[in-house]
Amino acid sequence: MKMNPEHYRILEAAMEATREEFAAAAAAAAAAAAAAAVPEMSNEHFRWTWLWNTPIEGKRPERWMVDNLKYLKDDHIDTALRRIAGHSS
Repeated sequence: MKMNPEHYRILEAAMEATREEFAAAAAAAAAAAAAAAVPEMSNEHFRWTWLWNTPIEGKRPERWMVDNLKYLKDDHIDTALRRIAGHSS
């Protein structure tokens, strides 16, 4: 993984703090999608939506990422998100 270990630790801690709340919201969205016969959120969409809704070190996630993750491509960030979310793909 190309993400700096300290940045990963900060990102993981922030996302773990919102895991249960976001998982419940995602489950409700999946149930609503099933009832409306629309496709469910992909794992990738889930990961990135979770990230965009997680404050990191008291900042909006996009601000924290601009300040700290300029050295990474989205694929590298997604590798960290997969690890945090427990998704293989």
